[in-house]
Amino acid sequence: GGSGGDLVNTGQNIGPKIQGDVAATYRWTSATPFAATGCKVTTAHNVITCNTVAGAGSGLNFSVTTTGRASNEVPGDAAAAYQAPVIAAGGIQLNTKTGKINQPFAPLTGASAGLATQGGDQIVITGTNFGVDPKTVVAIGSCPDTGRCNCNVTSITHDKIVCRVPQWQGKDLPITINAGGLITDGSFLFSFTPAKVMGVEYKGAPLASAGAAQNIRVPTSGSAQYITMTGTNFGSSGQLVIGKDR
Repeated sequence: GGSGGDLVNTGQNIGPKIQGDVAATYRWTSATPFAATGCKVTTAHNVITCNTVAGAGSGLNFSVTTTGRASNEVPGDAAAAYQAPVIAAGGIQLNTKTGKINQPFAPLTGASAGLATQGGDQIVITGTNFGVDPKTVVAIGSCPDTGRCNCNVTSITHDKIVCRVPQWQGKDLPITINAGGLITDGSFLFSFTPAKVMGVEYKGAPLASAGAAQNIRVPTSGSAQYITMTGTNFGSSGQLVIGKDR
């Protein structure tokens, strides 16, 4: 989120009521610490008040330094967090690889799908409290172990993220933003473009093309020969079904 809120640290042996030579830092998990500004002792020996800086994160840990001596780092309470990221209503646009920007769309489901499975499309997301960390995770669906569904963030400000869609596939996938452990609600759904078969070959001979009748003759006992299918948006995994049982 933005900056400027009051940060109050309480403790012991902070020192007399002074301004200057007093500092406070805070961070979430192992992230680089944020350095608060305008720190001063407001209650002698017990309370320091500072201004927060722009950042993102939850479960923040705090430490202070007075006259060059650093305190221990302690966790804040449940409220020790920046505001959670929020995607604005209609705040997602598709910027195709050719640079043309379509009208905002969200959610995308079923027949209205628009993302190519080979990736490379650019999405522009607007909202609030995104932070500015380029390592912010924008995911389409869920892939916590591999990160394969994560967009490649190319630009980020507190209210706008631009990222490239990865090679991925699926229907009704939630897009989420994880800003320092704070995650959007997943109410925006995306679907990748369904697969389209353009042609089929069996034993090297073309058997069908888009819009043509299917004349494939395969033994009911199976065959060691391959059926080769060409088309678009097949993704990286899937299943071929012969017949109408799908």
